[in-house]
Amino acid sequence: MTLAERVVEFLNSRRPSAFCDDCIADEMGSNRHHTQQTTHPLGLTRGYERARNHCHRCGADNKLAIRGL
Repeated sequence: MTLAERVVEFLNSRRPSAFCDDCIADEMGSNRHHTQQTTHPLGLTRGYERARNHCHRCGADNKLAIRGL
C-alpha cells in the first residue's frame, strides 16, 4: 500500500478529526516531508480540507491540518 493510500485510509477512518503532517507522519512511520507531499495535493481534492485547524492527536492549534469531510 502506498503512503497516499495509507494516509487516505487513516483520515477516512477518523472523520471528521483533523491531523497535522507531523502526527500523520508519525502514525505512518514516514517523515514529514514525504507526508506533506501527500497531504498537500490531497487537501485540494473533493472530500478533504487542509487548513489551519486543531490537530486531534497532538492538540496543536493554528497548525496546517487535514481532515476528511
